[in-house]
Amino acid sequence: MKIKLFPFVLVLLVNLTVAKEVFLDSRDSTEYPVVKIGKQHWMAKNLAYLPEVSLKNVESDTSAMYYIYNGNTEVVATAKQEKAYQSCGALYNWISAQTACPEGWRLPNDADWNELIAFGGDSIGYKLKSKDDGRGGDLFGFNATPSGSYSQEGFYDGGYKASWWSASALDDYNGNYYHLSYDSDKFVRYQVSKANGFSVRCIKTSTKTQKP
Repeated sequence: MKIKLFPFVLVLLVNLTVAKEVFLDSRDSTEYPVVKIGKQHWMAKNLAYLPEVSLKNVESDTSAMYYIYNGNTEVVATAKQEKAYQSCGALYNWISAQTACPEGWRLPNDADWNELIAFGGDSIGYKLKSKDDGRGGDLFGFNATPSGSYSQEGFYDGGYKASWWSASALDDYNGNYYHLSYDSDKFVRYQVSKANGFSVRCIKTSTKTQKP
């Protein structure tokens, strides 16, 4: 009788620590799990800070705007009851994203995002995406969910794709953002109008990095 040996792949994740820490945002009492990936500390869910709500037909690349995916109210308390908000947080234009993170945290710049991508290596998108609705492996505890986006045409890609702002910008009118899709293992940087609405994922300020 012949014995058939099946090949296997051993994946070794070096310096990977899924932290037990939870951060409490004193502004609204929202709790955020915190994960250490390499030398960086990230919030393990999208920012949900919502000081006001902007309607979907109101946009700006110079004033702070805050959106809820498919939301149609300017009442903060009502918006916070929306399923999209509770599962994926808020969407911010580039201006509001710059100051949305709580004290001790900040919006990551390109250097921060690139450090995360370099640490993750091949198939970084799969490693960052959540296991369930994100269709990934969530190997680092980043828990990237398909939160969708906002543009002047309205809300789009909810349940399929997600984008996060960078503190870095192409110019006065276009900001950098990083994008994940359910059907790809890539994590790619693009540029778009600062009026668009994307998710925010905060990084701890003690993390050393380069300037934007």
